[in-house]
Amino acid sequence: MKALIVGGSKGLGAEIAITLLKNGHEVLVISRSAGTIEKRWTRDNDRLTMLYADLSNFDNFTNLVKSNRIPFEQFDVVVNCLGGNLGERNYLADYGSYEAVLWHNFGYVVEINRRCLEGMLKRKFGKICNISSVSAIENHGSPQY
Repeated sequence: MKALIVGGSKGLGAEIAITLLKNGHEVLVISRSAGTIEKRWTRDNDRLTMLYADLSNFDNFTNLVKSNRIPFEQFDVVVNCLGGNLGERNYLADYGSYEAVLWHNFGYVVEINRRCLEGMLKRKFGKICNISSVSAIENHGSPQY
């Protein structure tokens, strides 16, 4: 199987990537920066591909899609675990800050999944896992998050 993990260089995303790699799957990790996965996964690196890209805004995402570097339709598994408040802590912030955080936590998920679903539907197989923060059910941090 081929898996795409967005936000997979550290933490939970890295653990998921390593588990998939240990089970023999090909994994593409999209991350803003290097993380623990490069340090912990040393064997069979031909099954791990790292793509460094900042998807924190729509323009960056659009540029990545236009680059044709990701074969979205080929993935059998998609794990979205990118998110955060983008450092926004202003309780009196304008709509633009809410929109930015919404994109960072949900917008990219819609766009990634939409592109990957085409291939999954053709193959009649695929799994998508969208991982959220505990802030989805408990109030933590800024209102935007």
